[in-house]
Formats: sequence, structure tokens, C-alpha cells
Amino acid sequence: MRKWLEKLLGLRQEESEAMPVATNKREPAPPGDYKLEQTGIRLANLPFAANSNEVIFTSLAHDDKLERIICDNIQLIREIFARQSLRFVYPPLLWQEMKNDERMWEYQVPFGKVSTDEIEPLALQTDVMLHYMYDRSALKHVVNPCLLRSAESQAKPHNGITVYNRWEIVTAEIDDVERYFTFLAHAVRHARSIGGALYNVPKANSDYADTTFDQDTERLIEEVRYKIDLLRRRGISDIYLKSITDTKPELSTLMFTPDNRIFLTDYGNKEVVMTPLVKALYLFFLNHPEGIMFKNMPDHRKQLTEIYYTLKGKRWANRMKSLTGYPQCIIDITDPTNNSINEKCARIKEAFLKVVPDYIARHYYITGGRGEPKRVILPLNLIKIVGVNA
Repeated sequence: MRKWLEKLLGLRQEESEAMPVATNKREPAPPGDYKLEQTGIRLANLPFAANSNEVIFTSLAHDDKLERIICDNIQLIREIFARQSLRFVYPPLLWQEMKNDERMWEYQVPFGKVSTDEIEPLALQTDVMLHYMYDRSALKHVVNPCLLRSAESQAKPHNGITVYNRWEIVTAEIDDVERYFTFLAHAVRHARSIGGALYNVPKANSDYADTTFDQDTERLIEEVRYKIDLLRRRGISDIYLKSITDTKPELSTLMFTPDNRIFLTDYGNKEVVMTPLVKALYLFFLNHPEGIMFKNMPDHRKQLTEIYYTLKGKRWANRMKSLTGYPQCIIDITDPTNNSINEKCARIKEAFLKVVPDYIARHYYITGGRGEPKRVILPLNLIKIVGVNA
């Protein structure tokens, strides 16, 4: 055990263990008798990761009346979809929407100021998604204006093909803009999926946690994705963002303060908030830069328990003196046949994604391929434990 852990004994931890619980409770359908036809299309080799919280207006041919309705009511329509935790995207206005979003740019490029006036925007048209149709002969079936939403639960295409659900918009039916789009947003949010499925691996062997590491963390992040989606802009916005973020990021120092808080000091002291158990696991991996195999986690229960009780405070730390067993949460998190460690790794990933985008965050959260040690790849010289020789 490193010396800094001993010096942390007795420090106060103010965070709550409570985590928000996702709910899939279906709300009653809003009034309206509109004919919404749901089908699906396959897109190949998209230049961005599909985002199931993103609803993209798509049209092969111009519908001047409908496009005028959307442009004249764009804020209202965005608000209507936001109530369903969905982001409405009208491609021709996407750059205009992003350009003046200061919070988003601060999130996307925390190490420097972006001059959006110097960026030459792409001329995205309403047919941009259809350029990636897997079967070009099927274009004749998608002539009418529609909304597209990814059916992929984890935004990972199979063989480069991404399935999108599709809802046709009938301009003649729009008798009232708010009424129609409220009905449409509810239908999109609660529709049955016509494609995409979670790949479930049976919990039957000692490598279960390792086998399901990537898919479990992505699934858990999906549950809270909308909360940070407006900043992350994962999805079609990547068409603009990748030209800016493809450069090597300037990484920040990760500082662990004497009062048990984590900050990215070079990004305006952004705080990374975790609950004690999640933070204990994170500090454990920081303490093992060489990486740890999940199957070997039972060997480290004592060390992890010390870190956890340290973060909980002096009263809890005193329990270590008379420890005869380990708390159930530690047993679960170190059990390679249990999903608990994947859940906690997902919470670590989520904590960083709340403050920085993935191209930066991946240097800070726990990563590792199947059958490989899991570790934090941040260079050791960027990890600072205040007042302690870590």
C-alpha cells in the first residue's frame, strides 16, 4: 500500500452513494390521429458513431412547405423532442446551432479556445444520411421526408452496417405544429425496435466480467447518455467535430486533493465526481499502472477495502483494525463472475464523460481489451496526489 493511502485516513467524504435510476416507464400517448409509418433502412460506413438519442430529419427531395415549417419552428420542435430525451437534428441548421454553443465548445476542447469563425462549415443537406444507403436501389422507397433514429443499442455497427428506424412525415397532416410534433416525438421515443440487439454472454465462467467489459460499460453509459449528449454531440455532429478533435489532445494533470476530490487542473479545475466505492476502485487502478486482470481481483480485496474505508472517513477506517471479513460490496466488485466491476467501471467512464469528450476521457478511465489487464493509460507524471509522494 502506498504512503498516500495512509495519509488519507480519517478524511471526510461528502459524496452520496445514491445513483440516479433509469426508468423506462411509458407515458400515455398525446392526442392525435396521425398516420405514422415506421420502417427501417440500412446505412453503411457512416463517418460518425450512431447515437440513439439523436433524431435526424432526412429527405431525398425538397419539400419547401415542410422545411419552412421546421425552420420557422425549430426551437419549439427541439424542445418537444428534448422532453422525450431526444435531440432533433435538422442538418442544414446544424452548424449554426453548434457554432454559438459556448458550453459545448468548452467541453469539446477544454485545453484551448476554438475560433468557430475560422472553421469552414460543410454544406449539409437534408439528404446527407441517404448518401450512406447500403442498398442504393432502395432509395426509391425513401423519397418522402422522414425522421431517422439509430436502432443500434450500443452504436457499434455490424460489418459497417448501421440500422436506422424511419418514420415518414406527411406534410398535409400537420394541422398544428406543436400537436403534430409532440405526437411524432412520443412515437419515436416509445417505438418498437426493428433492428439491433444486445449481445448477451451467459454468466457461466470465471472470465464473465472480462468477457462483457466493453459491452456492459457501453450499455450502462447508454442509460445516462442524454444527460451529457448536448455537450458530447456524439453522432452526426462528429462530421464537424472530428476535423477539430482529431489532433493530439493536450492532456490535463489529474489531481487528487486532501479532501478526497478529483480535479482536471489544466481544464479550468473541472471536478470529476464519483461515489466512494466507484472512487475507491478508480484509485486502486491508479495505484496499479501496470494493470490488473479481472480474474485476479480477489487477490486485492484487502487493499481495495482499505481504500474504500479510507474514503468513507475515520469512523469507517477504524473498522480495518478489527476486520474479520470484507464488506459485500467489495466481495462483489472483486468477483470476476459478477457484473459489479463492469458497472463501477461504467460509472468511472460516465464521470469523466460528464466533463470531457471521449477522445480525451479515454486517457483517464479504465480500459483494456478482452483477456488483457485493465488499466488507466494516463502517464504517471500527470497523476498528482497533493502533499504525498505517490
